Amino acid sequence: MNKLTQAGYKTAYIGKTNTIMEINISIKEKYAIIEPREEITLFNNMEFKNHLSNIIENTQLNIIIDLTHIREANSIFISTLLFGLRKLTVLGREFGLINVSEEIYNILKLANILNKFQIFNSYEDLL
Repeated sequence: MNKLTQAGYKTAYIGKTNTIMEINISIKEKYAIIEPREEITLFNNMEFKNHLSNIIENTQLNIIIDLTHIREANSIFISTLLFGLRKLTVLGREFGLINVSEEIYNILKLANILNKFQIFNSYEDLL
């Protein structure tokens, strides 16, 4: 049984979750890759946070959030990223971001939290 199966996911989960948002979740080596396929909003943030919490609590994987499809970062989304970062830091695990748009990079920089995240430009950099 692989780590995502233990957390209640198929080996790679692709598709709508509870019909609210589309998200991909997969494993690359020691990382769970969470790739929201649409913007994180007030309406779907709780579902995104639940997936994040489930992987944190039910696996020993590090977590990377792939922001390929995310162009805007509102305060709700940023607080969820900080939630994941704090939880994994306490557990001695890694939390990072990949495929960060210029807009999100600048928002994290303006909020003075950019240096808290590991940011990867590509999966090659990650692995």
